Amino acid sequence: MEMPLNIVGGNKFGRYNKISDEKTFNMVVSDEWLVPYAGYNIASQVNSSFRGRAIFTSARWGNMISVVGNTVYGVSAPYDNSPDINVFFIGEIDTYTGDVFIDENIAGQIAICDGFNIYIYNWQTPSTPALQLAILPIDPRTSETIIPGFITYQDGYFITGNKASASWFLSSQNNGLNWNWGASGGPVTTSIQSKPCNFISALRAPGRGNLLYVFGQNVTEMWNDTGGAIFPYTRIQSSSVDYGCVSPTSIAAMDTTVAWLGINERSGPVIMVSSGSDITKLSNDGIDFQLARVQFPEQSYGFFFKQDGHLFYQLTFYNPEDNFTLVYDFNTKMFFYATDENMNYHIAERVAFFNNTYYFVSINDGNIYRMSSDLTTYDYTVNSLLPISYEIPRVRVCAPTRLPDSSRFIGNSLTFTLEQGNDPYFQGFQITLITQENGTIITQENGVQTQTELVVEPYQPRVDMAISRDGAENFGSYYPKPLNPQGVRKNRVVYWQLGSANDMTVQFRFWSQSRVVVTNGMVSIYQ
Repeated sequence: MEMPLNIVGGNKFGRYNKISDEKTFNMVVSDEWLVPYAGYNIASQVNSSFRGRAIFTSARWGNMISVVGNTVYGVSAPYDNSPDINVFFIGEIDTYTGDVFIDENIAGQIAICDGFNIYIYNWQTPSTPALQLAILPIDPRTSETIIPGFITYQDGYFITGNKASASWFLSSQNNGLNWNWGASGGPVTTSIQSKPCNFISALRAPGRGNLLYVFGQNVTEMWNDTGGAIFPYTRIQSSSVDYGCVSPTSIAAMDTTVAWLGINERSGPVIMVSSGSDITKLSNDGIDFQLARVQFPEQSYGFFFKQDGHLFYQLTFYNPEDNFTLVYDFNTKMFFYATDENMNYHIAERVAFFNNTYYFVSINDGNIYRMSSDLTTYDYTVNSLLPISYEIPRVRVCAPTRLPDSSRFIGNSLTFTLEQGNDPYFQGFQITLITQENGTIITQENGVQTQTELVVEPYQPRVDMAISRDGAENFGSYYPKPLNPQGVRKNRVVYWQLGSANDMTVQFRFWSQSRVVVTNGMVSIYQ
């Protein structure tokens, strides 16, 4: 008797492992096959002393802006259109940590908000200093200078709000330095009206003309720029979202879609999605169960990323108490996990598309990384003498194999199709760095010398398979299956003598420095 084995799939785990532990790490579904999620490598080593805070592509300037620590950098492409990038100094801001938000207007101004101040960089008319401080308005609700947060641009205005109240404000037309331009010489402002809460952020709706999302702590309102004389925006009174935003850094927009981590006074975190005309919640029972147990939902980062025609929303909870990254594929409507090489959260914090390439700043360091499905490893190499490249841990935990009456069976064999013969490093050498007292290589960083040893080991791709017979609570030892050398493309993988069970969950780990492409399998059993 043969039973299907659903190797191809996403995170459909249940509330408890006994229901199902089905999940996928660092792989996604394409044409009913599992294929790799994007890898990454270092595009530029910017500043190892601080972590990245923001990255933004200026479409009009033709360059990127990146903030690392308290330093604002410009990022340009070389003239030969190579994938490399050039990083140059622009200026410094007053803070070293915390989230930074960036947007631009049509007057050449790029606004950089660090949660305390708004800095304006004008690439059309450079000044000295390059970064100019905007004079922030006084909030009439608090009688104090506003504490700005998320900043966005729409219809000539920079828009921000006061994190200490429900008020939000408009800059003057195409002038982010001026926030006091009303008839009385004060700010042009309004407030969140649907519920009593503080402002979190505002975002122009992609592909929806004059529509603006205004996020509060427990409600989201939609406003339209109607060109009013006193205040140009009018709230859409017939509609609001009964979820606010727990983390402005979780807000992302692409095409016609906006996604964010929502919350209200009666509910824990949920992933909300809107296309302007409708609002839905992305979830299944397992994802809801996991999100409900997030300890620090405000410590999260979200962004959209396109890979080979698929639109992904990646959401990372980076606090050690949570420590996971969810990826939602809008094409297949499936969730997946993304990780680093140690199965911790994925390191990407913010992403920008520039020079036909995705770049991101890292949660862990101050480097700029390149992200692409053409990259099949995690590469931290900054010096050709010291390559640091890791295999991406690609893992698939299948749905449980059970008979309708839960009777016991014996697994005779398990077979599936896996692309082989593409790894160019087969039987080559994998280089590992080991720091020790009597190392053979001396490296230096920030004036500190480190001794390291290069350990050269033979390398061969393989598949590891483990089985759980107790409802996915515990898995047995891994059974390795070496894969074929380059050019040998026989693609059938078979495991024999699976043992007896009445509830069997199979887990695979695919180890390769090349791509991994795998489809569904079959389990042969007898009773």
